[in-house]
Amino acid sequence: MGFDKPPVDYYLRPYYIAAEAHFKKFLKYCIGSIPRHKIISNYVRNIMKAKKEVPKFIFSFHSELSHDSINLIQGMDVDLEDFMKDLEISGILNNTVLIVMSDHGHRFSTIRETQQGKLEERLPFMFFRFPTWFEKVYPTAYRNFIENKKILTTPFDIHKTLMDILHMTGLETDDQEFKIPNNSSSRQMSLFRIIPENRTCAMAGIEPHWCACLSWKNLEINSAIVRRAAYELINKVNDITHTNRRACAELMLSRIISASSLYPKEALMKFKKSSDMDGRVPDLSDKGGITHVIIQITVETNPGMGHFEASLQYDTKQDDFRINVRNKIILSKKGLSLSQINEAFAFRILKSVELMLMAFKRTVLTRIHR
Repeated sequence: MGFDKPPVDYYLRPYYIAAEAHFKKFLKYCIGSIPRHKIISNYVRNIMKAKKEVPKFIFSFHSELSHDSINLIQGMDVDLEDFMKDLEISGILNNTVLIVMSDHGHRFSTIRETQQGKLEERLPFMFFRFPTWFEKVYPTAYRNFIENKKILTTPFDIHKTLMDILHMTGLETDDQEFKIPNNSSSRQMSLFRIIPENRTCAMAGIEPHWCACLSWKNLEINSAIVRRAAYELINKVNDITHTNRRACAELMLSRIISASSLYPKEALMKFKKSSDMDGRVPDLSDKGGITHVIIQITVETNPGMGHFEASLQYDTKQDDFRINVRNKIILSKKGLSLSQINEAFAFRILKSVELMLMAFKRTVLTRIHR
Protein backbone atom coordinates (compact mmCIF):
# COMPACT_ATOMS: atom_id res chain seq x y z
CA MET A 1 0.00 0.00 0.00
CA GLY A 2 1.11 3.59 -0.55
CA PHE A 3 0.35 6.68 -2.60
CA ASP A 4 0.37 7.19 -6.37
CA LYS A 5 1.61 10.68 -5.62
CA PRO A 6 3.76 10.93 -2.45
CA PRO A 7 2.03 13.24 0.09
CA VAL A 8 5.32 14.81 1.21
CA ASP A 9 8.61 15.98 -0.28
CA TYR A 10 10.70 13.23 1.32
CA TYR A 11 8.99 9.84 1.50
CA LEU A 12 10.79 6.76 2.80
CA ARG A 13 8.10 4.13 2.21
CA PRO A 14 9.19 3.12 -1.35
CA TYR A 15 12.66 2.40 0.06
CA TYR A 16 11.31 0.13 2.79
CA ILE A 17 8.99 -1.72 0.41
CA ALA A 18 12.01 -2.54 -1.72
CA ALA A 19 14.33 -3.24 1.22
CA GLU A 20 11.96 -5.55 3.10
CA ALA A 21 12.54 -8.34 0.61
CA HIS A 22 16.23 -8.33 1.57
CA PHE A 23 15.83 -8.29 5.39
CA LYS A 24 16.52 -12.04 5.69
CA LYS A 25 19.95 -11.60 4.13
CA PHE A 26 21.20 -9.56 7.07
CA LEU A 27 21.38 -9.77 10.84
CA LYS A 28 18.05 -9.21 12.53
CA TYR A 29 17.07 -5.53 12.74
CA CYS A 30 19.88 -4.54 10.36
CA ILE A 31 20.35 -3.59 6.72
CA GLY A 32 23.91 -4.50 5.90
CA SER A 33 25.97 -3.32 8.85
CA ILE A 34 23.57 -0.54 9.83
CA PRO A 35 20.75 -1.01 12.39
CA ARG A 36 17.41 -0.29 10.73
CA HIS A 37 16.46 2.35 13.29
CA LYS A 38 19.61 4.26 12.29
CA ILE A 39 18.53 4.23 8.65
CA ILE A 40 15.53 6.31 9.72
CA SER A 41 17.39 8.62 12.12
CA ASN A 42 20.15 9.28 9.57
CA TYR A 43 17.51 10.06 6.94
CA VAL A 44 15.82 12.55 9.30
CA ARG A 45 19.16 14.08 10.26
CA ASN A 46 20.12 14.65 6.62
CA ILE A 47 16.77 16.30 5.82
CA MET A 48 17.05 18.61 8.82
CA LYS A 49 20.57 19.65 7.88
CA ALA A 50 19.66 20.31 4.24
CA LYS A 51 18.43 23.83 3.52
CA LYS A 52 18.46 24.90 7.16
CA GLU A 53 16.77 28.19 6.32
CA VAL A 54 13.67 26.45 4.94
CA PRO A 55 10.90 25.72 7.54
CA LYS A 56 10.17 22.01 7.78
CA PHE A 57 7.73 19.62 9.40
CA ILE A 58 9.12 16.11 9.77
CA PHE A 59 7.26 13.08 11.10
CA SER A 60 9.25 9.90 11.52
CA PHE A 61 7.94 6.69 13.05
CA HIS A 62 9.80 3.57 14.19
CA SER A 63 8.15 0.68 16.06
CA GLU A 64 10.22 -2.37 15.19
CA LEU A 65 12.19 -2.51 18.44
CA SER A 66 9.48 -1.39 20.85
CA HIS A 67 6.21 -2.78 19.54
CA ASP A 68 6.42 -6.41 20.65
CA SER A 69 9.00 -6.24 23.44
CA ILE A 70 9.76 -4.01 26.41
CA ASN A 71 13.45 -4.99 26.32
CA LEU A 72 14.69 -4.30 22.78
CA ILE A 73 14.08 -0.54 22.84
CA GLN A 74 17.13 -0.01 25.07
CA GLY A 75 19.21 -0.94 22.03
CA MET A 76 18.40 2.51 20.63
CA ASP A 77 19.54 4.49 23.68
CA VAL A 78 23.07 5.36 22.58
CA ASP A 79 22.05 6.03 18.97
CA LEU A 80 19.18 8.29 20.06
CA GLU A 81 21.53 10.19 22.35
CA ASP A 82 24.04 10.64 19.51
CA PHE A 83 21.23 11.79 17.19
CA MET A 84 20.04 14.46 19.61
CA LYS A 85 23.57 15.61 20.49
CA ASP A 86 24.38 16.03 16.80
CA LEU A 87 21.27 18.15 16.26
CA GLU A 88 22.24 20.26 19.27
CA ILE A 89 25.87 20.77 18.18
CA SER A 90 24.86 21.61 14.61
CA GLY A 91 22.53 24.35 15.88
CA ILE A 92 19.40 22.77 14.39
CA LEU A 93 17.66 22.57 17.76
CA ASN A 94 18.05 26.34 18.16
CA ASN A 95 15.05 26.86 15.87
CA THR A 96 13.28 23.51 16.21
CA VAL A 97 10.62 22.08 18.48
CA LEU A 98 11.58 18.42 18.87
CA ILE A 99 8.92 15.95 20.02
CA VAL A 100 9.79 12.37 20.93
CA MET A 101 6.60 10.39 21.45
CA SER A 102 4.76 7.09 21.17
CA ASP A 103 1.21 6.41 20.07
CA HIS A 104 0.52 4.12 23.04
CA GLY A 105 2.34 2.27 25.78
CA HIS A 106 3.36 -1.38 25.61
CA ARG A 107 0.31 -3.53 24.89
CA PHE A 108 1.63 -6.93 23.87
CA SER A 109 3.22 -9.88 25.64
CA THR A 110 2.43 -10.85 29.24
CA ILE A 111 2.80 -7.34 30.71
CA ARG A 112 -0.40 -6.35 28.90
CA GLU A 113 -2.32 -8.83 31.06
CA THR A 114 -1.40 -7.04 34.29
CA GLN A 115 -3.01 -4.02 35.93
CA GLN A 116 0.16 -2.00 35.43
CA GLY A 117 0.29 -3.11 31.79
CA LYS A 118 -3.21 -1.78 31.15
CA LEU A 119 -2.22 1.59 32.59
CA GLU A 120 1.01 1.64 30.55
CA GLU A 121 -0.93 0.93 27.36
CA ARG A 122 -2.96 4.10 27.94
CA LEU A 123 -0.03 6.34 28.92
CA PRO A 124 2.21 6.95 25.88
CA PHE A 125 5.60 8.60 26.28
CA MET A 126 5.69 12.29 25.35
CA PHE A 127 8.81 14.49 25.41
CA PHE A 128 9.19 18.08 24.16
CA ARG A 129 12.46 19.90 23.62
CA PHE A 130 12.22 23.67 22.97
CA PRO A 131 14.99 26.04 21.81
CA THR A 132 16.88 27.54 24.73
CA TRP A 133 15.48 31.02 23.97
CA PHE A 134 11.85 29.86 23.91
CA GLU A 135 11.16 30.43 27.61
CA LYS A 136 12.42 34.03 27.44
CA VAL A 137 10.45 35.01 24.34
CA TYR A 138 7.29 33.11 25.30
CA PRO A 139 7.27 33.05 29.14
CA THR A 140 3.49 32.67 29.41
CA ALA A 141 3.33 29.84 26.87
CA TYR A 142 6.25 28.05 28.52
CA ARG A 143 4.82 28.48 32.04
CA ASN A 144 1.43 27.18 30.91
CA PHE A 145 3.13 24.22 29.22
CA ILE A 146 4.92 23.26 32.45
CA GLU A 147 1.70 23.55 34.49
CA ASN A 148 -0.23 21.46 31.98
CA LYS A 149 2.12 18.54 32.61
CA LYS A 150 0.09 17.90 35.77
CA ILE A 151 -3.25 17.83 33.94
CA LEU A 152 -4.99 15.29 31.71
CA THR A 153 -3.87 15.77 28.09
CA THR A 154 -4.35 13.80 24.86
CA PRO A 155 -2.78 13.56 21.36
CA PHE A 156 -5.52 15.90 20.15
CA ASP A 157 -3.88 18.58 22.30
CA ILE A 158 -0.60 18.07 20.45
CA HIS A 159 -2.39 18.96 17.20
CA LYS A 160 -3.73 22.17 18.73
CA THR A 161 -0.27 22.98 20.10
CA LEU A 162 1.29 22.55 16.65
CA MET A 163 -1.31 24.94 15.24
CA ASP A 164 -0.18 27.55 17.80
CA ILE A 165 3.45 27.02 16.79
CA LEU A 166 2.55 27.79 13.18
CA HIS A 167 1.50 31.30 14.21
CA MET A 168 4.54 32.11 16.34
CA THR A 169 6.60 34.88 14.75
CA GLY A 170 9.36 35.09 17.35
CA LEU A 171 8.10 38.44 18.66
CA GLU A 172 7.63 38.83 22.41
CA THR A 173 4.23 40.45 21.77
CA ASP A 174 2.99 37.04 20.57
CA ASP A 175 3.15 35.80 24.15
CA GLN A 176 0.11 37.88 25.10
CA GLU A 177 -2.02 35.55 23.01
CA PHE A 178 -1.31 32.64 25.36
CA LYS A 179 -2.90 34.42 28.32
CA ILE A 180 -6.23 33.53 26.70
CA PRO A 181 -7.27 30.14 28.16
CA ASN A 182 -8.41 27.15 26.15
CA ASN A 183 -12.06 26.67 25.31
CA SER A 184 -13.15 24.30 28.10
CA SER A 185 -15.72 22.62 25.85
CA SER A 186 -13.19 21.77 23.11
CA ARG A 187 -11.86 18.25 22.63
CA GLN A 188 -8.42 19.62 21.75
CA MET A 189 -6.57 22.19 23.84
CA SER A 190 -3.21 23.84 23.25
CA LEU A 191 -0.52 22.97 25.78
CA PHE A 192 0.60 26.60 25.62
CA ARG A 193 -2.68 27.75 27.17
CA ILE A 194 -4.14 26.89 30.55
CA ILE A 195 -6.05 23.59 30.54
CA PRO A 196 -8.78 23.32 33.22
CA GLU A 197 -7.65 21.36 36.27
CA ASN A 198 -11.02 19.61 36.44
CA ARG A 199 -10.73 18.19 32.93
CA THR A 200 -12.05 14.63 32.79
CA CYS A 201 -11.78 11.80 30.28
CA ALA A 202 -15.36 12.53 29.20
CA MET A 203 -14.50 16.20 28.58
CA ALA A 204 -11.45 15.15 26.54
CA GLY A 205 -13.44 12.68 24.44
CA ILE A 206 -11.73 9.62 25.92
CA GLU A 207 -13.86 6.47 26.04
CA PRO A 208 -14.26 5.01 29.59
CA HIS A 209 -12.27 1.86 28.76
CA TRP A 210 -9.32 4.00 27.60
CA CYS A 211 -9.37 6.33 30.62
CA ALA A 212 -6.26 5.90 32.81
CA CYS A 213 -7.44 8.30 35.53
CA LEU A 214 -7.61 6.70 38.97
CA SER A 215 -10.45 7.24 41.42
CA TRP A 216 -10.30 7.98 45.17
CA LYS A 217 -12.69 6.09 47.44
CA ASN A 218 -13.08 6.82 51.17
CA LEU A 219 -12.52 3.77 53.36
CA GLU A 220 -14.09 2.86 56.68
CA ILE A 221 -11.40 3.68 59.25
CA ASN A 222 -12.32 0.72 61.45
CA SER A 223 -12.08 -1.83 58.62
CA ALA A 224 -9.51 -4.62 58.92
CA ILE A 225 -7.50 -3.51 55.87
CA VAL A 226 -7.23 0.09 57.12
CA ARG A 227 -6.10 -1.00 60.59
CA ARG A 228 -3.50 -3.27 58.99
CA ALA A 229 -2.25 -0.32 56.91
CA ALA A 230 -2.04 1.84 60.03
CA TYR A 231 0.08 -0.71 61.91
CA GLU A 232 2.28 -1.24 58.84
CA LEU A 233 3.02 2.50 58.80
CA ILE A 234 3.77 2.71 62.51
CA ASN A 235 5.94 -0.40 62.39
CA LYS A 236 7.89 1.18 59.52
CA VAL A 237 8.52 4.36 61.53
CA ASN A 238 9.55 2.34 64.59
CA ASP A 239 11.85 0.25 62.43
CA ILE A 240 13.59 3.40 61.20
CA THR A 241 13.98 4.83 64.71
CA HIS A 242 14.89 1.66 66.62
CA THR A 243 18.63 2.42 66.58
CA ASN A 244 17.93 5.82 68.16
CA ARG A 245 15.57 4.70 70.89
CA ARG A 246 17.24 7.03 73.44
CA ALA A 247 16.12 10.02 71.37
CA CYS A 248 12.88 8.64 69.90
CA ALA A 249 10.22 6.72 71.80
CA GLU A 250 8.56 3.70 70.24
CA LEU A 251 5.24 4.84 68.78
CA MET A 252 1.83 3.28 69.29
CA LEU A 253 -1.41 3.86 67.43
CA SER A 254 -3.71 6.36 69.11
CA ARG A 255 -6.35 6.66 66.39
CA ILE A 256 -6.88 6.52 62.63
CA ILE A 257 -7.86 9.94 61.33
CA SER A 258 -8.70 9.14 57.70
CA ALA A 259 -8.16 6.56 54.97
CA SER A 260 -8.87 6.36 51.25
CA SER A 261 -7.90 4.12 48.35
CA LEU A 262 -6.83 4.90 44.80
CA TYR A 263 -7.81 2.35 42.17
CA PRO A 264 -8.33 2.06 38.39
CA LYS A 265 -11.75 2.47 36.82
CA GLU A 266 -13.84 -0.68 36.39
CA ALA A 267 -14.04 -0.31 32.59
CA LEU A 268 -10.25 -0.21 32.34
CA MET A 269 -9.80 -3.41 34.35
CA LYS A 270 -12.49 -5.29 32.38
CA PHE A 271 -11.12 -4.19 28.99
CA LYS A 272 -9.70 -7.14 27.04
CA LYS A 273 -9.47 -5.86 23.47
CA SER A 274 -11.19 -3.64 20.91
CA SER A 275 -14.04 -5.16 18.94
CA ASP A 276 -13.68 -2.66 16.09
CA MET A 277 -10.90 -1.06 14.05
CA ASP A 278 -11.10 2.32 15.81
CA GLY A 279 -10.97 1.10 19.40
CA ARG A 280 -14.33 2.61 20.28
CA VAL A 281 -16.23 -0.64 20.85
CA PRO A 282 -14.69 -2.48 23.82
CA ASP A 283 -14.67 -6.14 24.71
CA LEU A 284 -15.15 -5.97 28.50
CA SER A 285 -14.74 -9.65 29.24
CA ASP A 286 -11.40 -9.55 31.09
CA LYS A 287 -11.61 -11.25 34.49
CA GLY A 288 -8.15 -10.25 35.72
CA GLY A 289 -9.35 -7.92 38.47
CA ILE A 290 -7.46 -5.33 40.50
CA THR A 291 -4.07 -6.56 41.76
CA HIS A 292 -2.68 -3.39 43.37
CA VAL A 293 -4.37 -0.63 45.38
CA ILE A 294 -2.87 2.54 46.82
CA ILE A 295 -4.12 3.23 50.36
CA GLN A 296 -3.53 6.70 51.77
CA ILE A 297 -3.85 6.86 55.52
CA THR A 298 -3.43 9.47 58.29
CA VAL A 299 -2.90 8.33 61.87
CA GLU A 300 -2.24 9.85 65.27
CA THR A 301 0.37 8.24 67.49
CA ASN A 302 1.42 8.21 71.13
CA PRO A 303 3.46 9.52 72.78
CA GLY A 304 3.45 13.06 71.42
CA MET A 305 0.19 12.92 69.44
CA GLY A 306 2.15 13.09 66.19
CA HIS A 307 0.26 12.90 62.90
CA PHE A 308 1.65 10.64 60.18
CA GLU A 309 0.34 10.47 56.62
CA ALA A 310 1.50 7.86 54.14
CA SER A 311 0.62 6.11 50.89
CA LEU A 312 1.00 2.34 50.98
CA GLN A 313 0.73 -0.04 48.04
CA TYR A 314 -1.39 -3.09 48.82
CA ASP A 315 -0.86 -6.23 46.73
CA THR A 316 -4.23 -7.99 46.68
CA LYS A 317 -2.75 -11.27 45.46
CA GLN A 318 0.16 -11.45 47.91
CA ASP A 319 -1.93 -9.81 50.67
CA ASP A 320 0.91 -7.56 51.78
CA PHE A 321 1.89 -3.89 51.91
CA ARG A 322 4.84 -1.98 50.53
CA ILE A 323 5.99 1.45 51.69
CA ASN A 324 8.34 3.71 49.76
CA VAL A 325 9.97 5.76 52.51
CA ARG A 326 10.82 8.69 50.24
CA ASN A 327 7.16 9.27 49.39
CA LYS A 328 5.87 9.41 52.95
CA ILE A 329 5.03 12.53 54.92
CA ILE A 330 4.91 13.18 58.64
CA LEU A 331 2.42 15.86 59.59
CA SER A 332 3.85 17.27 62.80
CA LYS A 333 5.06 20.52 64.27
CA LYS A 334 8.48 20.01 62.74
CA GLY A 335 7.06 18.65 59.49
CA LEU A 336 9.79 16.08 58.86
CA SER A 337 9.29 13.44 56.18
CA LEU A 338 10.24 9.84 56.86
CA SER A 339 13.11 10.17 54.43
CA GLN A 340 14.37 13.06 56.54
CA ILE A 341 14.35 11.07 59.78
CA ASN A 342 17.71 9.46 59.10
CA GLU A 343 19.12 12.85 58.07
CA ALA A 344 17.83 14.36 61.30
CA PHE A 345 19.43 11.59 63.35
CA ALA A 346 22.69 12.01 61.46
CA PHE A 347 22.63 15.74 62.20
CA ARG A 348 22.06 15.07 65.91
CA ILE A 349 24.93 12.59 66.03
CA LEU A 350 27.27 14.97 64.20
CA LYS A 351 26.20 17.80 66.51
CA SER A 352 26.87 15.63 69.55
CA VAL A 353 30.32 14.69 68.23
CA GLU A 354 31.02 18.36 67.53
CA LEU A 355 30.06 19.34 71.09
CA MET A 356 32.20 16.53 72.50
CA LEU A 357 35.21 17.69 70.47
CA MET A 358 34.68 21.26 71.59
CA ALA A 359 34.52 20.13 75.23
CA PHE A 360 37.64 17.99 74.76
CA LYS A 361 39.46 20.95 73.17
CA ARG A 362 38.52 23.23 76.06
CA THR A 363 39.76 20.63 78.56
CA VAL A 364 43.09 20.23 76.76
CA LEU A 365 43.59 24.00 76.49
CA THR A 366 42.79 24.45 80.17
CA ARG A 367 45.37 21.83 81.13
CA ILE A 368 47.97 23.43 78.84
CA HIS A 369 47.43 26.85 80.36
CA ARG A 370 47.77 25.37 83.81
